[in-house]
Amino acid sequence: MRSELDIVLRDAQASRRMYLAVVDGKAKEVLEKSFSSEKFQTEGIDPLGLGDFVRSKTRNWNEEKWKREYGLLNVKVNVKMEIEETGITQ
Repeated sequence: MRSELDIVLRDAQASRRMYLAVVDGKAKEVLEKSFSSEKFQTEGIDPLGLGDFVRSKTRNWNEEKWKREYGLLNVKVNVKMEIEETGITQ
């Protein structure tokens, strides 16, 4: 026979899993929006290092050509994450 404590603990664990799933989903959404390439392209910055990657794979790298083409790229950021711990930090 299950004790009330077992039921409370099981419910608490289920609630924690649900909470983490919600937080994980929201964090993923926020990060994907924050790393929107459109915002970076408009400002002419490349914090994701796409130019460095392309330069490392391209012979006869042409920085001016890259700057023109960077604004035309269609980039989708897909964040994969897992929350390992939660708690309060100082």
